[in-house]
Amino acid sequence: MSGSGPAPYFGNSCGIAPALGAPVRTGAHIGAPLLAGATLRGALGAPFLIAGALKSVYDLGLYILFRNVEVEGERPPEPTTAG
Repeated sequence: MSGSGPAPYFGNSCGIAPALGAPVRTGAHIGAPLLAGATLRGALGAPFLIAGALKSVYDLGLYILFRNVEVEGERPPEPTTAG
């Protein structure tokens, strides 16, 4: 016997995220068809217009967030002058 004792218990390795994600996904699965059905009654293309607007907002947010991030290898290295 090495005498080091039992391994420490760090709790559930998955954390609480899966427990919180399941109700959110369930709510989205329930609410999405209801919302789509309600918008189809008003105008046939409304769900597509809403989806396009949400995607545009998402894309603009990503652009604003990452527009100043330097990507390695994107620009050629600056020439060095020996002298």
